[in-house]
Amino acid sequence: MSAVKSKVGPFDLEWLSIPRGPQGSARVRVTKAGASSEEIEVSWREDADGLWLELPGGLYGFDLQAEKDEEGRRGFLISKRGSSEAYEGVHVMRPGDEKLAGADSGKRKGMKVKAQMPGKIVRVLVEVGQSVTKDQSLLVMEAMKMENEIRAHSDGIVKLLHVQPGQTVETGAPLLVLE
Repeated sequence: MSAVKSKVGPFDLEWLSIPRGPQGSARVRVTKAGASSEEIEVSWREDADGLWLELPGGLYGFDLQAEKDEEGRRGFLISKRGSSEAYEGVHVMRPGDEKLAGADSGKRKGMKVKAQMPGKIVRVLVEVGQSVTKDQSLLVMEAMKMENEIRAHSDGIVKLLHVQPGQTVETGAPLLVLE
C-alpha cells in the first residue's frame, strides 16, 4: 500500500496507513521543511464542522471547508479552533498523484495576487479577460485606515477575480490571478 501525502503550512505529512471513517488512529511521518522527519501516532474523530486531532502535544480541533483552486483541484481551508491559525489550499495526494503533479509542472501557471495584510476591498479596477501592464492598478484595498493600490507585477491578462467591492479579506487571501 502506498502512503497518502498532504501538506499543511511548512509540514509535509505522510500517512503510513490511510485514515478512514469518522474516527480512528494512524501512524504519520511528519517532516518540516529543511528538518528531519519523525513518526507520530495521530488519533482523530469527526464532528459536524471538521475534526479533532490528538497529537503528542495535545488535543486540537480544526474546521474544514472544501474549496477549488484555480486549476479546479479540490483542496481545503483548515482553521484551528480557538486560534487565528489557518491553512489555505491544503491538498491531499493519493498514491500516484505525485507523478501526475510532476508531469504538468512545465506548464506556465497564472500569477496569483494575494492580500499582503487584512483589509476591505474598496474598488476593483479590472475585469476578467482584461489585459494589464506592469505597475497598472488592479484594485484598491483599505487597510489600517489607508487606501492602498494593488498593482500588477508584470504584464498579463486577468484570468480570475476572487474579490468584489465591500468584501473583507485576510492576509494571504487570493485577490486575482494574472496569466
